[in-house]
Amino acid sequence: SVRNWEKVYGKTHPTTLTTLNNIGELAKAQFKYEQAEVIFTDVLRTREKLLPARDPKVLISRNNLAGLYMARKRYDQAAAMYLQVLRAFDRTLETGHPAFVHALNNLGAVCEVKGDDEMAESFYQRALEICRSDPNKLCLNQASVLNNLSVLYKKKGDLKNAVVCAE
Repeated sequence: SVRNWEKVYGKTHPTTLTTLNNIGELAKAQFKYEQAEVIFTDVLRTREKLLPARDPKVLISRNNLAGLYMARKRYDQAAAMYLQVLRAFDRTLETGHPAFVHALNNLGAVCEVKGDDEMAESFYQRALEICRSDPNKLCLNQASVLNNLSVLYKKKGDLKNAVVCAE
């Protein structure tokens, strides 16, 4: 339990924060959005106090909170949070980091939901480029990006590209 981690390591220890984050993910998966938001926000605030603003753990926490905003249909907040993540990774030149690709893909999804298919496609394409840039490195987000592109192309009536992405 998280209380045990807090007793052993303290409330700000990385293991405690990771455990809390996992509990937030579980709450989100169970549609307990208010509970998940409190947890994600607390983890993010704690990490922001302890770590540099561009630390991957801070950016992953922002990504998680943005994902929750997306699930709650708070698209403007989700987009703003994903943009913060992208800008921070751009500044640190860590654009190959999985959280960067994840943020690109999710920002594409926000744009698509808001009706901006062209912008969505550009985010998906950039994510896919990064995934394909190093053939020796497995990009865990590539399947999700390809699926999103396929669905977008199908919606736009571009069945040829939809099929290529789906294969």
